[in-house]
Amino acid sequence: MLPGGGTGARGQPAVDGSFVEANANKGSRIPREQLAEAAQVNQTVRQYLVELEQQNPTEEPVHQQEQVSTTDPDATYATKGGTPARLGYYDNYLVDNHSCVIVGVQATAARMSQETVAAQDMIARFAEWQGRDPVSVAADATYEDGEFLQWLDGILSANTLALRTLP
Repeated sequence: MLPGGGTGARGQPAVDGSFVEANANKGSRIPREQLAEAAQVNQTVRQYLVELEQQNPTEEPVHQQEQVSTTDPDATYATKGGTPARLGYYDNYLVDNHSCVIVGVQATAARMSQETVAAQDMIARFAEWQGRDPVSVAADATYEDGEFLQWLDGILSANTLALRTLP
């Protein structure tokens, strides 16, 4: 998504995500309602988790799975590139192409829709930090989502949104 199909330069960050496999046993999946009983969580831990969530609220609820792993209830099944489905997460990165430095990282549920949500968050934080919106953004075909492209078109300079599919 670079103007003229370029590879990125100063003020032109790139965004991408990858899958991180969870340490979760797929054989241990149970209905979510049974998790508290199976985990035998005591009140002290529950209170700690409530306090932790109050201090670190989540922005948007992610699709709840009917069955969850007892060893990692937040892990989500995902597959990419024809690989078998695995439980895990996506880690998403924003890279400043000029310096080749990672300037943003955000972990999400392993859902493709969450990659564009993370990209928007990271690009917005990057723009706030830099005091300006990026000139362009490089990304793979995963980000060719209509809502994301419309949002991106709104922050980029006029006529800089160009799509290019890499071989």
